[in-house]
Amino acid sequence: MKYLCLFITILALLAIQACDPLEEPCDFILCANGGICIEGVCDCPDGFSGPNCSNNLCDNVVCENDGTCVNGSCNCLDGFTGTNCETAVDPCGSTNCQNGGICVDGSCNCRDGFTGANCETVVDPCDEVSCQNGGTCINGLCDCRDGYTGINCEQIDPCINITCQNDGVCEDGACNCLPVYAGENCAIYTPNLFQGFWSGEDNCDNQTIQYVTSLSVDQNVDTEFEVGEFGEFGSSRKFTARIDGFQIAIERIEVENNVFLEATGLISEDGKQLEWTYTVEKNGVIENCTGAWMKI
Repeated sequence: MKYLCLFITILALLAIQACDPLEEPCDFILCANGGICIEGVCDCPDGFSGPNCSNNLCDNVVCENDGTCVNGSCNCLDGFTGTNCETAVDPCGSTNCQNGGICVDGSCNCRDGFTGANCETVVDPCDEVSCQNGGTCINGLCDCRDGYTGINCEQIDPCINITCQNDGVCEDGACNCLPVYAGENCAIYTPNLFQGFWSGEDNCDNQTIQYVTSLSVDQNVDTEFEVGEFGEFGSSRKFTARIDGFQIAIERIEVENNVFLEATGLISEDGKQLEWTYTVEKNGVIENCTGAWMKI
């Protein structure tokens, strides 16, 4: 009977508990910092931990060199590394510049003739050179066939059909002759044209002068001539003239006290006529003259 009563009492207690509402597992749990309770446990957002998400993972983390703490770890700016961004990164530490290249800020500066990320490639100087008209690139420059010129052999050589004699050199389609030669192909030896006697008539600002004179070549320097008489100065005064092809000139010279002469002339290709232009300066006053000489 005693045990029967105990059994009835236990059943009554169970019946009472069965009638009470059940408690939720998160009813008495408060999650901080945006955490969410799930089945009695706080699910914490990034950067927080602990039973109630109250621990900030970055509280005791110090990021140097302007690094930023995220979830307890430092995110470093470019150029820095390490747990706390305390180590400066050498941008050239892993860069291997070849063929004499130099690393600057992580990139290779290559010497002339090399290219590539590590200066590993030899540059062909003819890669970007286009030679025209059958020209051939050699060391970055076009070697042109006869008859063509220009950086890319794009121009017809104006000297292709011109032959300059007596060491003359063709430039831009014309012969540049030595001082004692002239003519289209430098074939005329001009000292022979100037040599000899001349009949001259000069017209100046205030007078006309007629005279006979001579040009005689220097035996050692065939570009220099002695002028036997010139203009108003008579035969008592000799002058030295220099020729360059068909041209002749008397450089400015003081003939007498405060009297100066300067002259240039041009001879005809047949050597029969010589035209002069000259000035005579006396005490600062200049007289302009022209002279016409005829070979005798």
